[in-house]
Amino acid sequence: MRNRQLLCLVPLILAGFTTGSAAAGKVVKDIEFANVNGQSLKLDLHLPETPRGSRLVVWIHGGGWRAGSKNRCQVSWLSNYGYTVASISYRLSNVAKFPAQLHDCKAAIRWLKAHSGEYGYLAGPDRRFRCQCRGSPGDPGGHDRRKRQARGNRGRESRPVVTRPGRGRLLRSD
Repeated sequence: MRNRQLLCLVPLILAGFTTGSAAAGKVVKDIEFANVNGQSLKLDLHLPETPRGSRLVVWIHGGGWRAGSKNRCQVSWLSNYGYTVASISYRLSNVAKFPAQLHDCKAAIRWLKAHSGEYGYLAGPDRRFRCQCRGSPGDPGGHDRRKRQARGNRGRESRPVVTRPGRGRLLRSD
């Protein structure tokens, strides 16, 4: 089953590298999902042509919690294939001490779940996805996975997360 799901994702990844990052649907930029101590935390939604019923992929940019931006979403091309992609920001480590970055990511996930009906994508207990990441230095997705495992929290609240293509496998966990 896992191999079949992975094989289904491979053509999408290859198509994304050949078609560029132009989205077929619309992009809603700079949606504020939280405001912490006067700093606005925002996300961008890359919606497919018909967002109703689409599945959600959340992009957390790399940079080791100290650099990077939601504006360089490397999986926005998934909206060409019917996925809704959310690219989220978080407070960098020069602004807030760890684990504030994890709290910001979780706040984005909560906001995305609460506003799924407004934008039409599927996000909730009946549509959970998880990513098995092969973390590397500078990769918050891998760092997040290792911290959750150390805490014994398998990420029930932050399951719809995926890192860079090739660094993880998107698996359905229903």
